[in-house]
Amino acid sequence: MAIQKEFKRTQVRFPPDLYKEIEKSAKKEGLSINSEIVRRLQQSFNINKDYITREEVAAIFREQRDEYLAIAAEAGERAAATRAEYEKMPHMIELRRQEAEQKKKEQGGQ
Repeated sequence: MAIQKEFKRTQVRFPPDLYKEIEKSAKKEGLSINSEIVRRLQQSFNINKDYITREEVAAIFREQRDEYLAIAAEAGERAAATRAEYEKMPHMIELRRQEAEQKKKEQGGQ
């Protein structure tokens, strides 16, 4: 920001309701009314870029969405594999039961 003596002076007329909002915001932020107006104008012109733009927010959301979709796809693949294994379980249980019975018969026959 420029040195204060380099600032240009001007007069601005505000509607009473807007002035009250500026005054309230300045008080909340611990700023003078002038500083609050300057801060808000700078933000509107993107002079002090200490906040992110709408485009940057959109890019962050796209990146997070892509990460989420990749994780969801991986989880879906794992779930499908688990589901396939689960569906085999009754058959596997039956095979093991039959093997155990066969083993018993073989041991009993000896």
